[in-house]
Amino acid sequence: MMVEHGASYLFLSAVSVAAAKIQGVMRRLAEKPLDAPRIQQMAYSMMRDSQL
Repeated sequence: MMVEHGASYLFLSAVSVAAAKIQGVMRRLAEKPLDAPRIQQMAYSMMRDSQL
């Protein structure tokens, strides 16, 4: 989704709604806030083993 829309940043924070910066504008990606375990799962899925 981020690549399709040309997003430059992804913002993840516990108890907040995920957001992305698309063409210089912050956009919410969901309606419900994410909990810490879900954010960790998302972050780890984007990282190489050497970054964990």
